[in-house]
Amino acid sequence: MTRRIQNTITEKKGINAFKTLVEDNGSIFREIATVDDIGHDANIEFCEQHNNEYKSTGIEIKIQIKSGESYFNGNNAFIKGDKEHFEYWKRHILPTVGIVYNPKSKILYWTNISEYLEQQEKFDNYNIPCNKILNEKNFQNFVNECSNYCRNNKNRIDSEMRFEALYSENTEVACSALKTLFLYDRNFQVFWNTIMSYLAICKDKFVLKQIVYYLSIAIGHHGDVFWHKDNEIKQSIKRWLTKKFNDIIDENILYKILSVINEDEGIDRGTIGNYIILFIKEIENKKEFLIKVFENTQHEFYIRDIALMYYLSELPSNEALNWLQQNLNWLNNEQLPINLNIKIYPEFKQQFELYKDCIENYGGIFLY
Repeated sequence: MTRRIQNTITEKKGINAFKTLVEDNGSIFREIATVDDIGHDANIEFCEQHNNEYKSTGIEIKIQIKSGESYFNGNNAFIKGDKEHFEYWKRHILPTVGIVYNPKSKILYWTNISEYLEQQEKFDNYNIPCNKILNEKNFQNFVNECSNYCRNNKNRIDSEMRFEALYSENTEVACSALKTLFLYDRNFQVFWNTIMSYLAICKDKFVLKQIVYYLSIAIGHHGDVFWHKDNEIKQSIKRWLTKKFNDIIDENILYKILSVINEDEGIDRGTIGNYIILFIKEIENKKEFLIKVFENTQHEFYIRDIALMYYLSELPSNEALNWLQQNLNWLNNEQLPINLNIKIYPEFKQQFELYKDCIENYGGIFLY
């Protein structure tokens, strides 16, 4: 037990040293929980500095981190593996980079595992040399080498395999496939046709959120991440996609899109809910579908409330006030509906009053 605890401490030193280096240089480090670790310890999403802030390049790699003297033979560091690990790393959609940390010298070493595996015809052993020093001074070189490899070797895993992986029941595999497809195929109609078809059947909330995020970039044009020339989506694709999306949108698809909004975050600036605002503005029949989502009592309350808020924000203030007052009158039995089949929504009385006060005091409901 003591030895296991010591090994864990040593492993964490390597993870923490590399994480600190990555985050100090503006990129994103996402550690993978031990229970989900099947050959990788973390994901790295590279970011570039632009106007005093870091923005994602959309390029992501997998990391395998080793720490301790057992990964050194004299002055040479290496990554230990086995046939199963080699096969897993070689077929993985995202490239794998190996990191070795020497806790005595506090030096990090790295190697491109995927590139190494590509270059080997056979394996005499399952140790991979890992002798490139990684530190603050050469971190940008590390980013450039990894980024160039991702761009130049985009066909290492063909698109057909990525599309198949998109439908994986494993969330991590499906998300990785979606990221690489977006990175390499976002300017092709076949990618977006697949995404729009998948949107209707996708049940995984993490994959669904990522799909909506990418659609909001292409249709909603929020563009907070893919800002430079290498990450643009062609205007012709954006125009085609917007028209295509308007052809397929209905109440159920809009509800799925709204369902990725976090109830606690709502539509605060920088959240997925905020991006969806711009997305919805491109829907031609948005008011029709928004009110249908609100009226469907089978939907979750907070999603219906968001749909109502969007709907009211799209109406002229006098029309929104009349709509709210009419519904409040029906709830208060002050005016029976002419059509007795009209539904009333007692669960929304507080929201009706809140939105009515907002419009009266501020002239409307304004979303960011």
